[in-house]
Amino acid sequence: ALLAGGRTFFETREVRDVTEWLTVLVNPRDEVSLAGVLRSPLAAVSDEALLRLRLSHPGNLADALARLDERGLPGLDGNDLERLLDFRRLLDGLRPWRDSVSPDRLALRALDAADYFTGLTAHERSNLEKFLAMLREGWAARPLALAERLAELARLRAAESEPEAPPDDSDAVHLMSIHRAKGLEYPVVFVVSLQRQSERGAPPICFDPELGLGVRCRSPLDGKAIADDAHYRYSKEREARRKAEENRLLYVAMTRAQDRLALSWTAAARKDDAWNKMVEQGLDLRLDTLGPEPVSLPSATAGIGVRCFRAGRDPDPDQAEPRPVEQEPERVRIPAAGGGHESSVPVTALAEFVLCPRGYYLGRYLGAPAEVEAWREDVAGEDYGSKPGADEFGRQVHALLAGEEVPEADSEARALAASFASSALGARVARAQRVEREFAFVMAIDDVVLRGQIDLWFEEGGELLLADYKTGRLAPGDQAALERYAVQVRLYALALRAFLGRKPDAGLLHLLRTGEMIAVDLSAASLERTRAAVAEFKQAHARFRFPPRAGPACGGCRFRGAECPPSGA
Repeated sequence: ALLAGGRTFFETREVRDVTEWLTVLVNPRDEVSLAGVLRSPLAAVSDEALLRLRLSHPGNLADALARLDERGLPGLDGNDLERLLDFRRLLDGLRPWRDSVSPDRLALRALDAADYFTGLTAHERSNLEKFLAMLREGWAARPLALAERLAELARLRAAESEPEAPPDDSDAVHLMSIHRAKGLEYPVVFVVSLQRQSERGAPPICFDPELGLGVRCRSPLDGKAIADDAHYRYSKEREARRKAEENRLLYVAMTRAQDRLALSWTAAARKDDAWNKMVEQGLDLRLDTLGPEPVSLPSATAGIGVRCFRAGRDPDPDQAEPRPVEQEPERVRIPAAGGGHESSVPVTALAEFVLCPRGYYLGRYLGAPAEVEAWREDVAGEDYGSKPGADEFGRQVHALLAGEEVPEADSEARALAASFASSALGARVARAQRVEREFAFVMAIDDVVLRGQIDLWFEEGGELLLADYKTGRLAPGDQAALERYAVQVRLYALALRAFLGRKPDAGLLHLLRTGEMIAVDLSAASLERTRAAVAEFKQAHARFRFPPRAGPACGGCRFRGAECPPSGA
């Protein structure tokens, strides 16, 4: 499959290998990236060797690699030892140059040393060459420290779309937006998610050169929205333009097919002008004629396969020109859900699932628009103006707290890091016998591999404490955010228990802006509930069922409405 304008380019094996190699150059203690590079063709270390190396030292994988010498380890294969030592020499030799040499050159040194290109297909080679060119052009346009470049790539990966390099032949499934499909035709075309619509409604404050400034506010008496004349007229014109554009896009999508057109949607749409409603009315179709009873859960897809109109010679000899010949639509039953599940999951995703499976499904699984993803960031809701964005600001604070040099750190980021050092928790850390910061881990529960990074854990006065920093302002009474953070801390506690053989004595959320510390329940019962949530997560994927979970998050949920009715239907 070839994705035109999606996120899979950054997820291809060859691009991820290079990204993880550059990540390790910035921070060798990023255990997940280091393990990924060692297992990749860049080092080609066996899984057994990686396990022996990790068990040889109680600290980080980077510590174990640094302590490795020519004597090796018990049971370690000689070839694996040689690869590990060669990799360490390459890493140590290139790390001092990470901020003064173009990232593509740093990548090529590792690729050439491993003879990486030899094992690639033509398409994989094209993807890798495209990624190296992207790194090279970025450096030429604006040289940045490698950590900043990686943060920029992470933002691109999360918020924008990047097509894969073209395949070496045309025998591929093309995945693209309707806009990208303009002017193209294919024998078979699938148009999916017809129930989804563009954003409705005008913003509270709008301006039009002809209509002037318009405002919509809420009445202090009953809370109902009140719009002035300019805003009302602007909203009506905007809605008319939206409907016209929606109709035009549907026409473009359906006319891309040469031989066969398949349309699919869920039963979630409530608006009569949704695309699936137009198709149902235009073809006189009803969902109850398609087999199983439709359900409102967005994951239960109802679909219709429709043969498109094909140009053919009309049998009437008096007709000089061919005209379209209509064929009967085919009803297609709802396909049975598979038994698969997500095998590798970030801790943050599981926390969202625990808060609300429907919210996780719509946001993480289906992918919400980038402009509504800001709530996931620790610094959501901030307006920094010329200051760094939420992700960069958080990265600076965490790097400073980990003791790294951040030459161009924002003054507020430095202030937050300094406030921690002067706090009661900071004083305990200073007295601690053992301190681990930015502790990356991978943990398996019920065949689901969880990955995450613990901000801080330390042993002091016979106690084992676990802390998670939060750089954003927590709204008073925001129980949804607190519960989401608490789930993360409990997963961190399970990871530490697996790593150290003991449960942390305390888990803390440290709000850096206010200095407040919130204790998280780490009782045996709460940890067991968290483990059970992993099994629930696995079952939800196996059954493809993500029901809504009423709770404190519902009030401000961006999916409340047509995609997730307040009733939970």
